[in-house]
Amino acid sequence: MSNVSLELLRLFCIVAQTGKIYKAAESLYISQPAVTQSIKKLEEELGGALFYRTPKGVVLTEQGKSLYSFIKPSIDALENAPKKFSQYINLEEGSLKIKAGTTISEIVLFNPLEKFMRDYPKICVDVVSGRSSTAIEMVSNGELDMAIVPLPSEEIKENIDIIKYKSLELVVYSTKEYLEKNNIDINKWEDILKGTLILPTTTSNTGKVIYSFFQTQNLNINSKYIFSSNTSRKRIAKDGLGIGIGLKDAIKKDIFVISNLKLPKIDIGIIIQKKEIASFATLKLLEYIMDNK
Repeated sequence: MSNVSLELLRLFCIVAQTGKIYKAAESLYISQPAVTQSIKKLEEELGGALFYRTPKGVVLTEQGKSLYSFIKPSIDALENAPKKFSQYINLEEGSLKIKAGTTISEIVLFNPLEKFMRDYPKICVDVVSGRSSTAIEMVSNGELDMAIVPLPSEEIKENIDIIKYKSLELVVYSTKEYLEKNNIDINKWEDILKGTLILPTTTSNTGKVIYSFFQTQNLNINSKYIFSSNTSRKRIAKDGLGIGIGLKDAIKKDIFVISNLKLPKIDIGIIIQKKEIASFATLKLLEYIMDNK
């Protein structure tokens, strides 16, 4: 069985479906004797009869029925393979799993992703959040199609591409009411440090940049609130409980007063598998993201 020609098995399935030698010959654009000889050859190779003749055509034997039920799904799959591949190329089928922090998703991902989803509604999309430290390994292993994370990354994998997207600016922000109530000039560090700072965790990517900046500038933090979520930090600041530090693109100017003081920028990168092995959906979404810069 292992040496049997795939074409012989395909011909066998067509004969079984039509029940007529001449119909099989017509569909294959070959002669009836050629079909008969092919079936005879297959029976010889397998060592048993597959059909018996009747006045109305050919009928499967018991062993023929068994063979047909076994190989028909595989033959169908092979027949449909080019069509299936075409569907992936044309983004009529497929899926995307993306990892990005909540704030980065809001700034970088959502607008191009919404356009992508409108243009290619048949692609399943799964966006997960979480620490970026595992993102490279997950993309390399095929657990993720894409990750959008802060750079630089010290981890190098041969089968991935890290594409620099853009630099995001960090800013100090607070409400006008809080600043006036506490007599704080948000453009002076000495005033800002008198207030209550609302900061990210020290282990987060944003936190590492901020705390490193404080250290290099010899800025001492006395009182602070710590929230890992940028949304939570904005809410606490909006409620008039302190002064936040976060990504400028996520801070609404109509709600907050934004400081003119300069903070370090955070480089954002997009991680995908090498372009020659990345899915068509991944590459198309990457195109949308880069066009949205």
